[in-house]
Amino acid sequence: MALYETDDTRAERRRRVLLTGTTGYIAGQLLPAFRERYDLRLIDVRETDASGNIVEGVEAFDLLSDEDSTLEPLFSDVDVVVHCLRRLGQRQKVLEHNQRQEGYPPRAH
Repeated sequence: MALYETDDTRAERRRRVLLTGTTGYIAGQLLPAFRERYDLRLIDVRETDASGNIVEGVEAFDLLSDEDSTLEPLFSDVDVVVHCLRRLGQRQKVLEHNQRQEGYPPRAH
């Protein structure tokens, strides 16, 4: 099933899209167009973007740590998963922690 259907019978129903990493940079670029076109389920480990702004509609889940029984319902009744999640490595986490301690603004992911 394609993300974008041209068949008139399918066009009546908006596609249900699960977008991971919603508060990150790439998903942030996709989100305005996706909100217009699709019925969205938005998930990320946090509800704010790198600037601290709340991203409307985000549900907080950790795809790498939460139990399968918690995550399974997220994937039910969706047509497509758009995966924009990126897990920071330990080195990156330490760097960002040090930058915050020194007063540098957070880096967009």
